[in-house]
Amino acid sequence: MVSVPTAPGPWKITSWTNTRVNGKANANSTGGATILEWQLLWGTHPNTAAFTGSLSSDGSGFVSGLAPGGTYYFWNRQRNSAGWSELSAMTQVTMKDRPDPPKMPVAFSNKTQTSVKILVAPNDSNGAPITSYTLAYGTSPASTDVSITQQSAMFNLTGLIPGKGYYLWAKTTNVYGTSEWSARGAVLLIAGAMVKVGLTWKRAVPYVKVAGVWQMARTWSKSQGVWKETAD
Repeated sequence: MVSVPTAPGPWKITSWTNTRVNGKANANSTGGATILEWQLLWGTHPNTAAFTGSLSSDGSGFVSGLAPGGTYYFWNRQRNSAGWSELSAMTQVTMKDRPDPPKMPVAFSNKTQTSVKILVAPNDSNGAPITSYTLAYGTSPASTDVSITQQSAMFNLTGLIPGKGYYLWAKTTNVYGTSEWSARGAVLLIAGAMVKVGLTWKRAVPYVKVAGVWQMARTWSKSQGVWKETAD
């Protein structure tokens, strides 16, 4: 005797991108008759399907035009000559997307009077590897002078203005696009000395004359018998 099929297994997602999901149904009992039709239901709410579509005869198929980064829920069911089965258990997937903005760029090491290493640490890459990092910087808190894109998260900035303060922004890219800019970071390069102007001590970059040529220098001080280069 033919009966309505039992509910199939959850729709198995085999691959997905930022806008498309591919999958295949998992049949259970056919109710004693040939399966005539497969149906896929999906939406953005875990309890309600907003859309319905047909699957191929083996239960495979795809859904396209989905929103990058969106979370979707899928159900499937099967029909024989006696009628439709109940819905399967739910399958959930979050679509891939461009990365989230990276963390605020920070000075990592090797800060000198004219150079510094800056680390750009990514946040969530949203399902696809980071392919490049971009660092923009300048001496104004509202705009940038230079933008560098590379595959490494570590940037070695050189040829900077001695002792100057720089503002930093970063973004990351994957195959689906480029993130928004990070929060603004800042780094203050080493000046090398302090001079008193009136009653106020100010940062200054010292120079010494070597063979008739003025060259930038760092001051040293002796602490407990040990000579140390000044931190600023």
